[in-house]
Amino acid sequence: MESNKQNTALLIVIAVATLLVAVVGATFAYFTAVNNQGSTATVTTTAGSMKIDFQDGTATLAANIDKIQPSDTVLVDKTFTLVGTNTTNAAATDGTINKPSTMVMPFTINLVYTTDFKDGDLHVWLKQTVNSTDATVTINGTTSTNSSFEGYKDFALAEATAETNLPLATGSFNATGKAITLTFNLKMTFPDTGDNQDNNKGAKFNGKLNIVGDKATEVTTANTGA
Repeated sequence: MESNKQNTALLIVIAVATLLVAVVGATFAYFTAVNNQGSTATVTTTAGSMKIDFQDGTATLAANIDKIQPSDTVLVDKTFTLVGTNTTNAAATDGTINKPSTMVMPFTINLVYTTDFKDGDLHVWLKQTVNSTDATVTINGTTSTNSSFEGYKDFALAEATAETNLPLATGSFNATGKAITLTFNLKMTFPDTGDNQDNNKGAKFNGKLNIVGDKATEVTTANTGA
């Protein structure tokens, strides 16, 4: 009986020690995974539908990296695809003349995040890798001057203790009635600024992509007269 009590006490000590190691390890993690979602989602709008496919199976930006150092090391590398089908009247009739619809299906790509990294120390980079003549895309941010991220737009994230919505890009699908594919790549880094960045020790980042479809809007052009 005494032996069983000793074994039970030993197991409790081991369990507590294991829990303490897990808690301490989590304290120093820079990134925490939250808001896991499925690999695909479909947004249905009044103008049609838009399918969103995350190559890694989730909308979350997460990297389980412990005690990272400032560098150009890519902490998050996420590819995602939007497939939009604008089903507004693609062949509107004007008397005896058929003309293409001027109704476009807009969308916005947002980064929703919280972080206690100091202002400007954490960077997100976004680039369109597959485009189409039947869609328009405008990526916000600053044009990259870093040769490692050529063609990307740079977003220096502000510190945000409350959930913050950052619009990364806007765009629209033309009224073709066909599926149009657009692909993007997003990366995240903790660059070396050349200054002491020890104040980011233990900092965390939680974030996810939120892609929103909107109702169709008509494109207007200036009347140049004749």
